[in-house]
Amino acid sequence: MNMGMGSPSGVPDYYYEGPHNIMWVEYKWIENLTRARKIPIRKLSPHQHNWLERAARNNVKCAVIVGDSEGNGVFLFRHEIFQPPPLAQGIILRPAGIAEHIRTQVCGPIMNQ
Repeated sequence: MNMGMGSPSGVPDYYYEGPHNIMWVEYKWIENLTRARKIPIRKLSPHQHNWLERAARNNVKCAVIVGDSEGNGVFLFRHEIFQPPPLAQGIILRPAGIAEHIRTQVCGPIMNQ
């Protein structure tokens, strides 16, 4: 299950739920990830920052996904949200990789039979 929020109160953009976990995701966009020196978490509003920080303290999975015009994306979790790493330490994923990472977080790993 997923649900888009679009709320001005700081609630992240999407809520994902599966049998393994729940996850809140805030999506941000910049022109080009490969040229950025740091991932622009400063784009989080104070409400968004506080909401994600509270959720993380309560052991709720949350992430910020920063995407660019080339279709690349970078996942940031917990400590990375509040202290952005240099981009070289981030994992750049294409859309299918982002979707698979979310699926794994909320549904758990696929078991080979």
